[in-house]
Amino acid sequence: SVNPLFILPGNRLVAAYGPRRVALAGTFFAAAGPILASFFTKSVAGLILTEGLMFGTGTALCFYAVATLPATYFLKRRNVATGIVFSGGGVGGAVFSVVTAQLLRSLSLAWTFRAIELIFLALNLPAALALRSRAPAEPLRRSGRRLLDWTLFKDVRFTLLLVGSAIALFPLFVPPFFLPLFASSVGLSTTISSLILA
Repeated sequence: SVNPLFILPGNRLVAAYGPRRVALAGTFFAAAGPILASFFTKSVAGLILTEGLMFGTGTALCFYAVATLPATYFLKRRNVATGIVFSGGGVGGAVFSVVTAQLLRSLSLAWTFRAIELIFLALNLPAALALRSRAPAEPLRRSGRRLLDWTLFKDVRFTLLLVGSAIALFPLFVPPFFLPLFASSVGLSTTISSLILA
């Protein structure tokens, strides 16, 4: 997952260009990944570049565009609003897991990738167009700020928090890859495997 790589630059991109532009760029990458992956179903390197890197970059950009919005709209109930935004991602991931399993059962891998692209585009394009931040933009050039502020790493507390969070969150990325495989190896159907993942 490339999502953790975008923690710092993702937030800066949203501050500089606004959530709508970042989400539209993310939607483009996330939709281009599966459609290109549908032509590389026999190539591991092709799948890593298209579905892994392109789709991952796109979903990371979409995630950070949405994750930063509640802070610009809410003061008193900011935590509740942020929780609702993040729970929407969890519900969407659970539904997407089941839908993907059903598509794989009825379509080929290439057509499943194409269907995922259409679903992702149909859901994310209108959502990206609806995003609007109340915070003023902080352009990269005029503000003198860079995409990634390396001076943050001089603060030992920040660096320890970042490294500790990366280590603590790493196990969250492992089960999605191995739970369905394990469930299939013990004789469960692909539907049950995707429900376990959800």
